[in-house]
Amino acid sequence: MHRNLVFVFCILAMASEFKAQEIKDIFRNIPLSYLPYLTSHSRDSLISNREYIFSGSDSTQMERYTLDIRNNDCLTLTFDYLDGPSGFFQIALRRFLRTDGKTIVVYSKYGGSHAVFDQHELMVLESSGKTFKVCKTIALPSTIASEEFIDKNIPAERKNKIKECLSSSYELNPEETSSVEYVAFYACLGEKETKPLVRILYTWNGTNFVKKIVAPE
Repeated sequence: MHRNLVFVFCILAMASEFKAQEIKDIFRNIPLSYLPYLTSHSRDSLISNREYIFSGSDSTQMERYTLDIRNNDCLTLTFDYLDGPSGFFQIALRRFLRTDGKTIVVYSKYGGSHAVFDQHELMVLESSGKTFKVCKTIALPSTIASEEFIDKNIPAERKNKIKECLSSSYELNPEETSSVEYVAFYACLGEKETKPLVRILYTWNGTNFVKKIVAPE
């Protein structure tokens, strides 16, 4: 009987730990210094309503955050304007489990205009009590130079044109499982469509991220 009680207690404790690591709860515990303009109150409101419009915003430039919880492992947080400027930034959080059962969180922030944007920050965080701190043993590149995405054999003039209108950012919830990816594409004026370049995929193996180059389809 005693052994059965101990076993049930262990199972409940494990379930409680797993629940505590859901992405919504991780978002509650991320330091506010990583979440521009948010307070504890506005973060709670955002979680409840999935949108937060800042009071006192200029009527022509109403500022807001929108929250999209994609699944239990990933969410995105977008800051933009209801009217006026086209500028924005997006923060994404993605959790991964280590082989020792602990949780790490990939934090990404990118932004600019809807026409051209760039990666701003990328960090790997680990739990520290009830909050999170930068992990010193696991890392991903914060940004990747445009040269990594452009064919070295194309003419210099064409290469420079691509650089001028290149957008790039991390996508923390790609089609591939247990992965994040760094994607770049360009949409130059006078050209008919946005054209993807190579994807740089990082797949989590439980202890580290493994890099892979994926050609566009």
